Amino acid sequence: MCINGVIILFMLLAIPTFARAAEMQKTIQALRNLPRERLATAIQAFARERQAAGAPLPATVTFRELVSGGFLKTEESGGLAGKDAAVSLNINEQNPNGVWIRIDWSPKQDLVELGDGSIMLVSK
Repeated sequence: MCINGVIILFMLLAIPTFARAAEMQKTIQALRNLPRERLATAIQAFARERQAAGAPLPATVTFRELVSGGFLKTEESGGLAGKDAAVSLNINEQNPNGVWIRIDWSPKQDLVELGDGSIMLVSK
């Protein structure tokens, strides 16, 4: 009876970990497959519209905002419109190591893509 309890406990602890790892791999693949030029065009259009309206330009814009504003199609967001994911409006060649895309991953960590294309987990 005790060994069955250990096996059940292991399964209860291991399955969510494997599922979370699979979700991370899927999200990393989505980041790698983003249409970069299309995303840059969407960000520029968003910034122009904000400036034309006299509204301040935020430091970031969410994929959800880009899709709901018509700047980016849902299928162009790589599934990131359904996540708490934002794109920096301040990334440029002078700051290639700056965070370009930030995804809220857990209460303690974010999954980020830097301007140079590297992807990593960082502490909040």
